[in-house]
Amino acid sequence: MFMKNLSIAGGFLVLGLVGPGTYSFDRLLRKKAQPAAALR
Repeated sequence: MFMKNLSIAGGFLVLGLVGPGTYSFDRLLRKKAQPAAALR
């Protein structure tokens, strides 16, 4: 169980340092809300 918790904490640390980028919910919601021409 300790290794699972450690790996989850490491994943959150990397996500906090690098940022979500392509996998962010804001980007996905923005992509659905705006037409394709507005993304260019």
